[in-house]
Amino acid sequence: MEKVKEDGETMNYKKWKKLKRKETLLKEAARVINVQEEHLTKTIKRFLKEIEEMKRILNSKREKLSVSL
Repeated sequence: MEKVKEDGETMNYKKWKKLKRKETLLKEAARVINVQEEHLTKTIKRFLKEIEEMKRILNSKREKLSVSL
């Protein structure tokens, strides 16, 4: 099996390709969201929290509207 050496670590080619694919996805996601790669996880968690909060607010407003009708 073919081996690839990166950053002093030797791994098989399949594992290396998978790692490179993840790296590419990480870079692309960071670019789309316009954050540095190291801030991507924190930013996505914040977005998800904000989305959940907006859902909660919308549901609350829907309930108030249905009660007042």
